[in-house]
Amino acid sequence: MKTVEVSVAESIIVGLFLLLMVPISLSFLGWWFFAVIYLFKLFSFRAAALPTSAIAGFGVGVILCIFYLRSWIRRFYTVDTKFAALVFLFWSFMAIIFFKGLPVGNILLGMVAGLYTGRKLFHESVPKEELASRMVPVARFTALVTAFATLLVSALSARTARLSVKSLLISLLLAALAFVLQYFLTSFAANRK
Repeated sequence: MKTVEVSVAESIIVGLFLLLMVPISLSFLGWWFFAVIYLFKLFSFRAAALPTSAIAGFGVGVILCIFYLRSWIRRFYTVDTKFAALVFLFWSFMAIIFFKGLPVGNILLGMVAGLYTGRKLFHESVPKEELASRMVPVARFTALVTAFATLLVSALSARTARLSVKSLLISLLLAALAFVLQYFLTSFAANRK
């Protein structure tokens, strides 16, 4: 698999990022996997197993980091786009939960995606003339995800109050504003290499 040479400082930053994100991501995956099984009663077990599954996921993440962290650091900027999109979608879902429906977390994630893509393109030695055109799909994707999250949360909150044309228009306006803001911030972050 293709690797990228990065500076010592950047490899330390990437390593710390991966040391945090892999165990935490697997912890959340373990929690939500068993939460879905518990909620839909697919298997019978007690709710006390949920924290155990989260701890087990965290432990698996730590063990994976012990064995694979160095190779992950070298391949950090060669990650498949589809895998990166899945990770972004997972953390967008988590951001909605963490920030209780506010798009703040999604906007920050979009900026991280822009920064990552900018660094990836830098390491691929993409000419400056091509940067903007190569960044557009990422900016669109993050903006669409943020707009959808904003629309979903605002529509759900309007539904609990009263669904009206006015609340629907406000939801659409908020989603459009989130799209524009996210597109701009992702593109901006990509150019901060």
